[in-house]
Amino acid sequence: MLSLSNNDCANDKTTYSLAVGEDANQRLDFQDSLFRDRMIQAFKTVDSFKNISGSTIVDFGCGTSSTYDGITYLIGSTGQYIGIDASKEQITFNKSRFKEALYIVGDENSAASKAAISSADIVYLRFVVMHQKNPRDFVEEIYGAMKPGAILIIQEPEDTEYRKAEMVKKYPFSGNLCDFKIKVGKKLDLDYSFSKNLEPIFKELKPKRLIHTAEHIYVPLKQAKKLLENNIKEIGKKDVDKKILTDEEIKNYICDISKLPEESDDYWNLDFLHTFIAEKGADGAIA
Repeated sequence: MLSLSNNDCANDKTTYSLAVGEDANQRLDFQDSLFRDRMIQAFKTVDSFKNISGSTIVDFGCGTSSTYDGITYLIGSTGQYIGIDASKEQITFNKSRFKEALYIVGDENSAASKAAISSADIVYLRFVVMHQKNPRDFVEEIYGAMKPGAILIIQEPEDTEYRKAEMVKKYPFSGNLCDFKIKVGKKLDLDYSFSKNLEPIFKELKPKRLIHTAEHIYVPLKQAKKLLENNIKEIGKKDVDKKILTDEEIKNYICDISKLPEESDDYWNLDFLHTFIAEKGADGAIA
């Protein structure tokens, strides 16, 4: 079993606008319930060409480890789950919940993180690249630390014009709500749709195998409303200086959400989700 030190100080280069630790748990668990099927499908795709039972998995940017149950079920009792996050609050909370897991407070450059990544059979990142100030450098750093034959799975959203047009056609008042994520990203100097740039980056890294799929994620309106409202309220609570969302903007977003029908069998186009599965070749080190 890998022995890791948590003494590295995390040089947190992310700009994360949402809650962390126990305050984030309910939202992240709910978000996982909406995306878990896609995570499981990604791991099963890997299993179709490389047995994942007993694997060591690094869940990088693990948050509150909402993926823990799903991942450990897939890798079995002989597998090892390692969670890494730059937030000490996230890791402290996780340690109280999942006693069998290994946890590290760190970023992609810390020695403990690199040791874990280099030991991993699979490194999994979900909604992590989007929070990086330098996403290209971040992906290259992670990939460069991996051992030959290891698998990198990245799942990231993209906001598309198709998604917005589809929703506005159904709900004409929802245009501003559809642009919410992009507007927040711009205020933080982040590209929350960086996923559209990942395929050429991976091709430059020349993996032994690269699988890229993308699909629109539709969720019941009631669930979408809950997630959107939670996100907006968390940002508002954390953003005490109102640099990201003003009180008026928050009020308008919540108002738009309230206009979406509560009791409806309709679906909301939540995200255009990209899934990248890259197997590192023997010559896959970064030049």
